Amino acid sequence: MRSPLVSVLIAAYGRADYLNQALKSVLDQTFDDYEIIVVDDCSPEEVVHAYELPESATLIRLEKHHGLACPGRNVGIRAARGKYIAFLDVDDIWLPDKLETQVRALEQAPDAGLAYCHYIKVDDSLDADPDQRRVLPARDGYARGMIVRNLIGAPSCVLARRDVLIECGLFDESLVSCSDWDMWMRIAARYPLLSDPEPRVLYRSHPGQLSRRRLQRRTAHVQIHEKTMDWIGSCRPDLRNLVRRSLCRSLRKLAEFQMHCTDDWSQVISLLCRARRIWPWTPATYVLIVEFVFRSLRFQARRRPSADSGGTQCR
Repeated sequence: MRSPLVSVLIAAYGRADYLNQALKSVLDQTFDDYEIIVVDDCSPEEVVHAYELPESATLIRLEKHHGLACPGRNVGIRAARGKYIAFLDVDDIWLPDKLETQVRALEQAPDAGLAYCHYIKVDDSLDADPDQRRVLPARDGYARGMIVRNLIGAPSCVLARRDVLIECGLFDESLVSCSDWDMWMRIAARYPLLSDPEPRVLYRSHPGQLSRRRLQRRTAHVQIHEKTMDWIGSCRPDLRNLVRRSLCRSLRKLAEFQMHCTDDWSQVISLLCRARRIWPWTPATYVLIVEFVFRSLRFQARRRPSADSGGTQCR
């Protein structure tokens, strides 16, 4: 049996209506040499029964709920038969020429690891959000750009070579968030990327998305840059200092979030001290340390009983 050129992987959970819209956008593609693999993250039976799967599609149901897309993506990659892997998040929709354009681009650039396109951010009714993300070119190269920020807005924008995904180690299931950014970073350090500025995906933004969990995202940014420090020296030693600066910034951003949203002062100072130790030449770190000192002093003053109230001072 001949293998398809593309394996379309959809990690699904809990919303049959979203999945059915995503599936329709695959069936409406101008390119048709693909297989569809839906990996369900242990949804309730009534949800799965409402899936409108094409007869040729493969449904894989995970035995336990993970709450993250990367375990399903890894299962799908291992089951895929295609030369290329196209990721489609269950709440996103492809425009009709998405696959055809990206397959052509990768066929013409055999050294590239993946191709990605832009997207249009929409609400739950698929109306365009007026606040659209601007595409920023990777002026210093995709490897450097990807270390600083996730240049790829959503996994649904990506078509990747299956052998490259396997070579680079699949998605890291230990990360609490942003496992896609970690994956693209590892690929960009080894292979060229192909960027298409045209929007070929409708990216649905809604309150239920994992990407809205700010603390998880900031914690994941620290995790990703820490693990990148472990391998970047053997792969791209020229990028080691950039990773250090990026890790310093991630630690600082997490410390700032913790300082403004929690009272865990020991965690804040620990993060700031690590940031200063890793890259001591960033003034913003010292500014944040000063702010932390003033905030902690004000906090202690508010908690200290006054002499007039007859309270006793903490030692």
